[in-house]
Order: sequence, then structure tokens, then C-alpha cells
Amino acid sequence: MGRGRLAPAFLYLSENAQFNTGGRMLILTRRPGQIIRIQLAENIDPQTPVAQLFANGPIKFMVTQIHGAQVKLGIAADPGFLILRDELALRDREGAVF
Repeated sequence: MGRGRLAPAFLYLSENAQFNTGGRMLILTRRPGQIIRIQLAENIDPQTPVAQLFANGPIKFMVTQIHGAQVKLGIAADPGFLILRDELALRDREGAVF
């Protein structure tokens, strides 16, 4: 199956990679020192109770592959969370056009 693009600063989701989530999982590769950010989606009120944010279950991470100094991670989270590569979040904050 193909990949679906969420938004310019976000990563690809794979419909093939699932682990008891009932949905799609974000797949990304990271090297030592690279950062992943998890934050609330823009449409979520910051005053939302934590229990409500996790009503559909916890955020799950799965190592799908290790190759040398790279690790490929699968991340499953409620759509109320944004999962961003740090370099894209920084670029987006600096006003880059996508």
C-alpha cells in the first residue's frame, strides 16, 4: 500500500505497519542525536484532560529495523498528537514555505 502525506512538516504513515493499534503507524528513521517531537495537534485545546488525550490508548513505539547507526521506528498515537522530526519543526517555525 502507498504512503499518505499528513501535512508539510509531518512524516509519512504506513498502512502496512500496525501493532495492535487498529490504525496507521508513523514510520521514520533516526540516527544518533536526531530528535522526535510529540506535541498536541493545533486543533486540540491545551486544557484537555490527559485521560481524554489517551482515551484511545497509549502512544506506542516499535523498533522495526536497526541498520548500523540508524534505527527505524514505528510510532502509533491518537490523531490529537503531532509527531514531528525536529529538523522539520524547526524549519516550519522559521517560516519556510513547503
